[in-house]
Amino acid sequence: MTYDDSEVAAIHETVDAYLKAIKTGKMEHFRRAFYPFAHIINANTEDPDKVKLTRDEFAGRVAKRHEENTPTEEIAHGVSVSYMGDAANVRVDFELRVGENTVWGTDYFNMVKHCGVWRITQKIYAVTH
Repeated sequence: MTYDDSEVAAIHETVDAYLKAIKTGKMEHFRRAFYPFAHIINANTEDPDKVKLTRDEFAGRVAKRHEENTPTEEIAHGVSVSYMGDAANVRVDFELRVGENTVWGTDYFNMVKHCGVWRITQKIYAVTH
């Protein structure tokens, strides 16, 4: 399948907004990356308080780290995009640095394009090590 370069670039802009949100903790970037109804699902836990978060709960947790002066940054080491029409699935292999700790994992973003803008409807992630 051949993808339109401008659509792929627009999807990457959403991924970049997400990465900026993690790095800064600023809600404006979370709003650009995620729809308000989006959910974030942690595939590594069965803890009901951690397995599924709303966009705002997730943003609050990241913002709290920054408020506590804990540097937090997710670095993408590979991004693959698949889309059809106005629906996309994006895989991001990442390195997550939180303070002195580093973990590796994968994000799976489901995205929808509405009014010409791609945003995340769901993020599922797993930490591998």
